[in-house]
Amino acid sequence: MGDRALENRIRKIKDLEAQRKALDKQIDSLKDEIRADMTARQLAERRTKNFTVRFKEIVSHSFNSRRFKKDHADLYEEYTVCGSTMRLTIS
Repeated sequence: MGDRALENRIRKIKDLEAQRKALDKQIDSLKDEIRADMTARQLAERRTKNFTVRFKEIVSHSFNSRRFKKDHADLYEEYTVCGSTMRLTIS
């Protein structure tokens, strides 16, 4: 691929990324409106003709690996697996 073709592809990527950011903002705004409406109505679930919308608290548990590493460095090292991937960056 020549420099010109590469430049064109990078420009297209940048344009699509900008569009995605704009679309993500619109999506987030619409979701915020739905959340606000459901909160105001004190609803956890709402059904329409085509959709069911749920807005409820989800409790999750996570493992604090930073604290575990600090408190149990030997075990942390024993169970840590190293991996690698290839990353494409454009600046």
